[in-house]
Amino acid sequence: MKAAPGGRPRHDPDAAESAPLTPRDQILAATRDLLAKPDGERQFTIGRVANTAHVSRATIYRYFPNKTALLLAAGATNGAGSGAPNPRTRILDEKSGHSEDFYQCASCKSEDTFAPRDLFYPVNYDFLPVFGSRSLVIFRRHATRQDPGRSYREIREVEASWGRPIHRLAQPDSARLLETNAEIREATNTGQLLVAQTEIANAETGRRMLLEYPVKTMNIHNGRDLYQVDTGPVAFFDLSQPWERPEDALTLAFVAFNAPHFADFVLEVPTPVPGTSVQVYHYSKTRSLEATNRVYELPA
Repeated sequence: MKAAPGGRPRHDPDAAESAPLTPRDQILAATRDLLAKPDGERQFTIGRVANTAHVSRATIYRYFPNKTALLLAAGATNGAGSGAPNPRTRILDEKSGHSEDFYQCASCKSEDTFAPRDLFYPVNYDFLPVFGSRSLVIFRRHATRQDPGRSYREIREVEASWGRPIHRLAQPDSARLLETNAEIREATNTGQLLVAQTEIANAETGRRMLLEYPVKTMNIHNGRDLYQVDTGPVAFFDLSQPWERPEDALTLAFVAFNAPHFADFVLEVPTPVPGTSVQVYHYSKTRSLEATNRVYELPA
């Protein structure tokens, strides 16, 4: 198969037959086809994408939570707003059709909120919440794993903590997919705002994970035309692990990649302190997974 100028595959009788497009690929191809038409962006709707891709609207929402996410994945202009997207992870179960977004907040220190003074607790810990649609996962990293009565990971009903969350998400006005190492290096050299997506699938469980996150550290080597993303923490889900709910398989991790086809992760797990019987939670367990990575440049 070869790509026609508009992005739609066409048959090449001289080439070996390739695998059919996945529903996600069909949706992205249809999106790009529609946007390429005169006045395509102004008339762009999810319904038109569904008709062009020959899929249902529900199928589109399994892969993309909203029109902005679809346009961002297609490397196109999207809705209103500015700034970098908040870190989030989307989980899709292709067997059940269930999908869910998890929004990760920034890490902070434990505090006595709105106290008259002495705002930080004397025995302090790192505090990081991750919000799903039904559950809130709270990570508390104490000095040692053995501290009595101090849970590292807690799952609550999301409304039982601070009420139903209101997501005020930063959405960029536009996004440009950087397709070569040279484009990534140029965007870094000129101080552009970068966001990455890492997509991972597990064929055995039928689950898929899409991580989207601002790039906090970008390494480049201009002489050798190389780049490497190193960013975290991100909300990482073990797609191979059996679970009743996705949050049961949620771990914090850092992600690194320097090519479009794989990503390496280092997970936060109980880790022995050498020469002692003490364990701490530390980023020490590494995993390398096949992935699809994309880097986008956002407007300043």
